[in-house]
Amino acid sequence: MTTWIVPVRALRGLSIPCEALRGLAAAATNGIFLLTWAVADGRSNFTLGGLMTHDRRLVAKGKNEPFQALLDQGRYQAKLAADQAALLAEYNWTHVQTAEMLADLATLDTDKNRQLDERAAARASTRGEAAAITEAKALITKMRNVARQVVRKNADAGVTVDDFDAGVPLGRVASRISSYLSRLKVPAAKLDAAFAPFFKNQPLTHLLDAARTRLDAASTSQEVDLAGLPEDTAALYERKGHLLEAIEDLNAIARNAFSDAPETRAKFNKDILNRGRKAKPPADPTPTPAPPTPDAPTPS
Repeated sequence: MTTWIVPVRALRGLSIPCEALRGLAAAATNGIFLLTWAVADGRSNFTLGGLMTHDRRLVAKGKNEPFQALLDQGRYQAKLAADQAALLAEYNWTHVQTAEMLADLATLDTDKNRQLDERAAARASTRGEAAAITEAKALITKMRNVARQVVRKNADAGVTVDDFDAGVPLGRVASRISSYLSRLKVPAAKLDAAFAPFFKNQPLTHLLDAARTRLDAASTSQEVDLAGLPEDTAALYERKGHLLEAIEDLNAIARNAFSDAPETRAKFNKDILNRGRKAKPPADPTPTPAPPTPDAPTPS
């Protein structure tokens, strides 16, 4: 038996021998599903499952974000947007976008959603891709902290500081981080011995390989997880992703609007959310049953 994660768009324009698949491809506009192919008695059988009708990009974006920290960050940003509405409007942040943020916050901030998010987070033991991204970015930061002096002291290696430049903002995009880790191996290999003392005598190339392997494995696992999410969980993650995207859009616009006012510009950040990302994942909210109490001895 073989299982694929299939975006609906991948079925467009293909010759599909299964009537059910053809119907799904024609009807669905945006989603992901699991396609399982099994061969029995010489015949191929296809089974569909895990259809996701939500915006997969937003679901993935919101999946691993800490619930309470995201809400707190959203409230903080919405107040900033209201307080600075006049100038932000000149740079294309509208009152409608602020209203959408408030609507996202109102929809998310329920006991039901909080419990749903806690249960889902507890089931993902290390928060998978989010943990791998955090670990990879921590390694990258440590490398960058010492790269300049390593390059300076080993000029004959033919490596420059620019060789360690990512070229684009990495953010928390797994594919970008994975590609960057791969590209770093070339300059790192030339300076492995020089970097080693800064990493407890471990070769930097080995650390980069390990980080990329963990990240790629976690990303693959997340794809499968996304395809099989329950409807209510997918809707929750999509809403979280929508709020996070609004926060990021607001911050980007604020950098232009307050380019001459650094103190105000600095208020538009993700500090609350970043602290939440670094916090310990919640414990499983489902209580563990207490062991049975032994029967008292019967008097003789």
